[in-house]
Amino acid sequence: MDCYNTEAGTGDAWRAINRSTDSDEKEELVFTVHGIVLQCDLPPIVKPLTKNSSAKHVQQRVVLTGLNTPTFDKAIQGLMRIDDHLRSNIREEGTLDFLGEQGSHTTLEVSNRYFTSKRVAKNEDHIPFSSVLDPKGILEEMRGESLIHTAENQVEYYERYYIENEPQ
Repeated sequence: MDCYNTEAGTGDAWRAINRSTDSDEKEELVFTVHGIVLQCDLPPIVKPLTKNSSAKHVQQRVVLTGLNTPTFDKAIQGLMRIDDHLRSNIREEGTLDFLGEQGSHTTLEVSNRYFTSKRVAKNEDHIPFSSVLDPKGILEEMRGESLIHTAENQVEYYERYYIENEPQ
């Protein structure tokens, strides 16, 4: 694992990457953590957000817990090691702001903003919201002239569904 600072298109952004040993190719690392959803602010957006919501700070987020199961705790320990590695390479200090507690259980909070400032996004194009995420056009209207929705703002969602009582 390595750290990579990219300024191309989306401003100053750090990535956890895996570098190929036989080429200069970089692959962004993607992490998966299974847990129980405690809280969430997720699409679809079907009613206007509060008047106090600043469009540039509106985000989708989820808080997970594993109820202290060994699998979840091991995932958290792995994320803490990755965080230590990234912080030591980019010389940032601070607390592990993605970890919390609910009672005696560790929680993991992950979030992503819906918008990026056009000034920061430089040459990126606006990606319209899908009708699944923004069926009433609320987010699209909120963004105004100074914000855009980029690939960095997109989040993939998966849904488990059943056909004739069989999980798919």
